[in-house]
Amino acid sequence: MHTEGDVTRIVRSWLRTDEHESAERVIADVLALLDTATAPVLVARAEDRRRVNMFAKLAIAAAAVAVLAVVGINALPSSNLVGGPPASTSPSLASTPPEAAATPTYSEILPGSFIIPWQQLQIHLTMPAGWGSFFDGTGIEKIPRDGLDPKMSLWVNDVTYVATDVCGGRPNEGLVKVGPRVEDLTTALANQVGIQRSGPTDEVLGGYPAKRFVLTQPTGCSGTEGRQIWANGPMTGGLGLWLVDGATATIHVVDVKGHRLVIASADRGSPAEDVVQLNGIVASIDIEGRVVPLAVGRHSLTVDGVPFSFSVSTHTDDGWADYGGVSINKSISGPQTAEGIIYWTGFPDGAHTDPCGQMLRLQVGSSAADVAEAVAIAPGIELVERPSDVTVGGRPAKHVVVIVREDVGCDPGYFFSWYETRGGPFWGRTYPGDTINVWIVDVDGTRLFIASEIHRDDYPGASGPDVLTETEKTRLDRLEQEIQQIVDSIRFE
Repeated sequence: MHTEGDVTRIVRSWLRTDEHESAERVIADVLALLDTATAPVLVARAEDRRRVNMFAKLAIAAAAVAVLAVVGINALPSSNLVGGPPASTSPSLASTPPEAAATPTYSEILPGSFIIPWQQLQIHLTMPAGWGSFFDGTGIEKIPRDGLDPKMSLWVNDVTYVATDVCGGRPNEGLVKVGPRVEDLTTALANQVGIQRSGPTDEVLGGYPAKRFVLTQPTGCSGTEGRQIWANGPMTGGLGLWLVDGATATIHVVDVKGHRLVIASADRGSPAEDVVQLNGIVASIDIEGRVVPLAVGRHSLTVDGVPFSFSVSTHTDDGWADYGGVSINKSISGPQTAEGIIYWTGFPDGAHTDPCGQMLRLQVGSSAADVAEAVAIAPGIELVERPSDVTVGGRPAKHVVVIVREDVGCDPGYFFSWYETRGGPFWGRTYPGDTINVWIVDVDGTRLFIASEIHRDDYPGASGPDVLTETEKTRLDRLEQEIQQIVDSIRFE
């Protein structure tokens, strides 16, 4: 019987090594695993919604665990109108019984108030009868009266790549990465060819300024598979917005205090009364931030099977915010980009992170000392403190300090990547000039990798590139002290 970990190891080994075997053989191996044990849930959920075609199957097979490690397995979206779920917490495959495939994958929503949780926001909706939720509650769709595929849906997106020519080339080709700002996405959509478009039009949504686009897929372009408008998440697989011939999507790009929120709705020939309902739902949207600083006191969590706790002793500035057990972040110059982060993961197979292969070239059984030495000689860094023996939580550990001098493209962290969560004091990338402290603790055979990063040379609140005022230096010194206090407070259960 294969487990989720078996699938993880196969695909991760393919993604992380420089010398792959045939991609076709790896895909075949993964598809074979998907036919056993936990796999029927994935296949059955997708087939139940008629969302798996040949290119989507290959995309899922090639990227299944890269998504699994961060967002869990979710069904592809309905009707070939759209494709792929946004980021969410990691649901367990095993928690959904195979017999669930016989029932719809959406949950009916009672009329009244409904909340879509999205990263550090809550999107409040007022719902009529006859609608259901999907994508783990981050999307809604009109329940079809005829029992066929839904023709209308609305969901929240994390857009990372946009197709330059919707009708040009084959699906999944011609995708370009877009930046995190509202104008980055609106410019990319405005320049997109091969699609009928109106907008951008200025609007206010949920109390925040927004840009609206209406996109219609021209007849004769997509065929039965649909064409990709954009891709969600950290990779360019089958996840994102897809449109088939005649389908229309309305895109709202909202500026929530500097954070980009993308709400999209799709329609493929729905009755007029359903369109009226959807317009009413959109008009009811209210957007609420939900970043809550960690309270002063002790906090417990489990990282890759290692239970421990830590203390937050003070709330200077805006306090620390928890990002789903992956990290805690703090901003000292505003509500958005953080200046400090502490993240933790098991090495080498963290549930929520992936080590950057070009940074830490280590064997699975590498010791804490081996990991520390790899950090010390990683490319693009300046070594500040060589690996030394320290104690973390009463256990022997290794500690090393480096400064980033070159952007090597492994974000959000420098040594590890994970699915970036925006909103609140988010950590979007590691910059040249950032100081990184790393502690590696061996906890019953698991190497716990704890890293802190501080934007120091050119952090967003600085007076200018590489120029810090005395006040800014003082605040950063205080932030560094807080980080050390938190690490010193760690206790293993």
